[in-house]
Formats: sequence, C-alpha cells, structure tokens
Amino acid sequence: MVLRTSELAYRYDSGQELSFPNLKSKKGQHLLITGKSGVGKTTLLHLLGGLSSVQSGQIWIREQEMSSMSKSQKDAFRGKHIGFIFQQASFIQSLNVLENVLASQYFGAKQVSATFAMGLLSELGIDQYAKKRTNELSGGERQRLAIARALSTKPDLVLADEPTSSLDDVNALKVLDLLVSEAEKNNATLVIVTHDNRLKSKFENHVEL
Repeated sequence: MVLRTSELAYRYDSGQELSFPNLKSKKGQHLLITGKSGVGKTTLLHLLGGLSSVQSGQIWIREQEMSSMSKSQKDAFRGKHIGFIFQQASFIQSLNVLENVLASQYFGAKQVSATFAMGLLSELGIDQYAKKRTNELSGGERQRLAIARALSTKPDLVLADEPTSSLDDVNALKVLDLLVSEAEKNNATLVIVTHDNRLKSKFENHVEL
C-alpha cells in the first residue's frame, strides 16, 4: 500500500474543524479527491505530503507512519518518496529549465542524472527549452516543467493540487492524460485534489470531501 489514512482531522487557528474520509491507494492505483472550495483539499494534500503536521489521526506512506516522524525525518522522507505539483509552481529563477529539474535532488537523497532529466523533458515535449530560463516559458510549458520536476526523483507518490482547474476542456484532459501516463511510466501513484468535476469519469478511485 502506497497511501492510507485513518481518522484524519485538522483544526485551523480560526477554530474551523475538518474531518477527512479514510483514504487508501495501492501501487499504481491513482486517486482523485474532489470537493468545493473551503472543504480542505489543499490542507489534506499538505498533510499527506508532510508539509503540515498531523493533529489527529494517522497517515501511512509506504507503510511508514508520518506523524511519528520529526520534521527533519519528514523532509528527508518526502525528498525520497513524494513529488509535489503545486497549483502555482515556483522555480529557481537563476537556473535554467534543466537545472531546475536537476535541483530537486538537493531536496532529497536521490541522485538525478542529466540523461534521465532530459528524458523527462523530452517525454513532456519541452526538451528544446532545456537551456532557457523558466520565465521564458508559457504557462503550459511551466506546468509541464512542474510535472518533470515532481517525477525527477522517481517518487512513489505524486501529489497534484488543482492541475487542470484553469484550463479549457481540451487542455484539461491533455494535462490529465500527461500526468497519468508519466506517473505510470515512472511507476508512481498519483493523487489529485481538485474542484474540477470534469475529471471524475477518468478515475475509478474517487473520493469527494
């Protein structure tokens, strides 16, 4: 089992409390989590990835219980086993496209070869921009770069936050197909959180918050 949770809950400083359904996803079994704004989709994703601390309940990634880890242990574990695709991707402006993919190895404990990184860029159709600065890319190209960076350390789990919400129907499905195919090529389990109901028909494993 790559991911499972039990009785997970979170309380904001404002006093608002959220309770999340139990989740379970096997190796290669992708998961779609949908819900309206304000139901805690991004909060749940941050809990799953160890960016926020578990207050109540438990999360297991690769059968490792996250709440029992220290911050440094979670950081190291995330660098080895989890890839993030944030809603608004941030890149290191002083580095070019290829260097941004290679830089991911410094946040984890896995080496990333230039050959593998260029292979990812090629599969995603942006290898011709390898030497360009990230601010020279279009929005769609930056999104593809974010996917390449998330997959560069060959994570077991890829967490994606609203990857299609700002796209039209055609491009939303293209990005989804790209995410799923790249995750499968790299033997990673994909978890998407979104309010984009267009994706529901594409996932057998679906949870609504």
